[in-house]
Amino acid sequence: LKEENYNFSFSGLKTAVTRVEGSRSEIAKGFEDAAVEVVATKLLRAANQIEAKTIIIGGGVAANRRLREVIKILSGENMKVLIPDMKYCTDNGAMIGAAAYFVSGKKKNPGQWYNTEVQI
Repeated sequence: LKEENYNFSFSGLKTAVTRVEGSRSEIAKGFEDAAVEVVATKLLRAANQIEAKTIIIGGGVAANRRLREVIKILSGENMKVLIPDMKYCTDNGAMIGAAAYFVSGKKKNPGQWYNTEVQI
């Protein structure tokens, strides 16, 4: 957060988790708080630099309720925040799995990838 850029990595945070003491819920809460702070700060720094009027958050990360809350609060009144309903905030793992299925040659018509049933 000290550097005025948009880069971030959670490798140091993950290492710190292995060394910290506390209950699992305390450690998880601390990890979430730190991750949310980094993502929200970097996102809003970028949005402010380009004078964005609207930011859109999507994908699996948008399912984090704390991140949603923090971004809405920190964005202020001059920036619109668009976040899909929770049911649309999913990880793209199923799409990666479908792509791998076609790349592996098991399916003859890759144009029909959207009809592939994925069982988890």
